[in-house]
Amino acid sequence: MGIDWDLVIERNRLGLAAIVAALVAMAGWAEPPPPGAATLPRPLRLLILRLLRPAESAVRRLILVAARGLTVEAPALKTPAGAPARAKPALAVWQGKTMPVGRIAALVAAGVSSPYALPPRPAARSMAFPLFDPLKRFRPAGRRVARCAPRVGFPDRPLMPLAPPASPDGPVGAHRLALRLAAIEAALGDIAGEARRLAVALARGAAERARDPAARPKRRRLPPRRPGHPPGHRRRQTHAVDAILADCDAFAREAERDTS
Repeated sequence: MGIDWDLVIERNRLGLAAIVAALVAMAGWAEPPPPGAATLPRPLRLLILRLLRPAESAVRRLILVAARGLTVEAPALKTPAGAPARAKPALAVWQGKTMPVGRIAALVAAGVSSPYALPPRPAARSMAFPLFDPLKRFRPAGRRVARCAPRVGFPDRPLMPLAPPASPDGPVGAHRLALRLAAIEAALGDIAGEARRLAVALARGAAERARDPAARPKRRRLPPRRPGHPPGHRRRQTHAVDAILADCDAFAREAERDTS
């Protein structure tokens, strides 16, 4: 008897949708906060992240299951075969900040006196759901992590005073967290569309490798599910999201075997 993949997707999708709705309620955002204005107490932000990471991994595996056997036409590559590689821009140090030479010249011509006088970039308003697992981070054994930022001074500017230590329970910025919650909600509402987006990304990566087998894709890693435990995996299942992640990961492995 074969696996009812539609039932697998819908059952886990409904469970994840309920968990994500609970996370949004925990944050207290009845409506998406304005860009850059989202803040949360530090303990609450850490708690939401602790549950959001495995939820994102489970959704990625649901998308992988939905994309099994899906064939799409590979999109046209931006650079034709045999085209010379794009040269990297020359860099220079301007008042202690490394920037491309062309950008420095344009800023000086526009009357900008310092790179630190540039206005901050506007906060992002939306975010696409990441379809690929993040790479594992390995820290050398015995290496200590710095607990404070170094004081860097320049001859033409006074030494900046040290900032007071942040309160462990004080509010912290949560703009990116709000974007991640909105992205996972949108992905759960359109699993089929996200599966097609994954199939297009895989087809583009296959076309790049077929054109130049020795080149490594810069923006797309294959496969989308990294080996080993999924991100957010916990040995002891202390929340409903842990059981859903284990279920989705097992079915994603089975779907990869079916399509291999």
